[in-house]
Amino acid sequence: MKASWILPADGAVLCVPFFFASVWIEARSAGRRVPAAQALRWARRANAVTYGFFLALLLLAALMSRLTQAGSAG
Repeated sequence: MKASWILPADGAVLCVPFFFASVWIEARSAGRRVPAAQALRWARRANAVTYGFFLALLLLAALMSRLTQAGSAG
């Protein structure tokens, strides 16, 4: 049987570099309109909420898939 939990786990792992890339890009963009420190703080907070939500959902999906797979193996 294939390990169906791997896909959501991979997505969760990819959230980390995507978070940092988003913060960098958005802070640079917003830094043109507001002070750089304020733009960076905003980008970190906004992306922490967004990627935190994504990460929680993906980890929950991986856990549910893993538990379902373990339950049907026996």
